[in-house]
Amino acid sequence: ARQYDYPETYKEAIKKPYLEGGASSVVNGDSIENFVFDEDASSIGRVTQDGIGQGNFATSIVEDSALLYDKSGTLKSGHEIATVKGVSDNTYKSGIYQYEYSPELVRNMDKEGLLQFPNGDTPGSSSLNIPGAKTWAGSDIKMSESELLMPTIDMKGHSYDDFLSAIERQGYYEIKNPRVYRPGTNEIISVEGIFRINQWSK
Repeated sequence: ARQYDYPETYKEAIKKPYLEGGASSVVNGDSIENFVFDEDASSIGRVTQDGIGQGNFATSIVEDSALLYDKSGTLKSGHEIATVKGVSDNTYKSGIYQYEYSPELVRNMDKEGLLQFPNGDTPGSSSLNIPGAKTWAGSDIKMSESELLMPTIDMKGHSYDDFLSAIERQGYYEIKNPRVYRPGTNEIISVEGIFRINQWSK
């Protein structure tokens, strides 16, 4: 598998927009219902059968804001977003949601050493993962985004009904100081900051 060994200065440069502006991950409604609030394994990010947290792919809010909205500030269509994300056309038919990691949360995760750089063999990485911790957005390389692995968030104790009513009421579901897995372990720690699931479109 492809292993990329990035120098520290390069890592710091990639991390900078995440630490300053927060991190973002765009998902569909099905993922939230089936994984985040699943009775057996409720988490945001991957957890192995042995209960080891492997992380969740995210990009910087700066990049998502630039690439997912048009010049007038309108959210692009699910089809266009799928192109940027390098996923299939109908991915966002069940709604478009954003996982939003606040800058404070990302900085505190970084202090704890919880942010990871994806490799070609990172579980869930695409064969189109390219050096430079970037996704490959089809033919348009300008649409490529940087990627970091945020630690998996433990969602046990959160209910899907509470989530739905919060979305209905305010358009987002907020978690203060989420409990996260230390990468590659089953250890769960609480990290200070705000995590939100925002509904972008139904």
